[in-house]
Amino acid sequence: MFSIPESQCTTRYFHFAKNIMDYAERKGLRDAYSDPESRELYDWIRTFVLSAMLPEAVFMERLYPFLANNVPAGAVQAQSQSITEVAKYISPYWIPRRTLWEQYQNDGPRTTNHAEAWHNQSRILFTSQHPQLGLFPKKIKKEITAQAL
Repeated sequence: MFSIPESQCTTRYFHFAKNIMDYAERKGLRDAYSDPESRELYDWIRTFVLSAMLPEAVFMERLYPFLANNVPAGAVQAQSQSITEVAKYISPYWIPRRTLWEQYQNDGPRTTNHAEAWHNQSRILFTSQHPQLGLFPKKIKKEITAQAL
């Protein structure tokens, strides 16, 4: 198996947050989350998502017990059940895997925006979808030289 010594694997913050939001949306909570009159569900979900920026000790000792004991009540019974399902999804799936999504000491990128920007820029370098094989290294070398200046 291939491994890189002293490396740490983390999920991208964007993907972690999107996964939580997608699950809540699949449970039919989009309107409750976006409701400007009641920010309770919005605050609860965002607090959990933003907790990725906190040290694990602070999260486990203070914030997680607070979130677990303050699951928002839904305006209607169906919402309440969906909110409870989101809370039940978070606890066994995300909490034990905290080291994968924690961003507290992550000095690297938290998104893949830099890679996506590079790929978008490469469309400018290559005017055709399938450039000639010999052209590819020349263009890449030219781009690297230009960035080094």
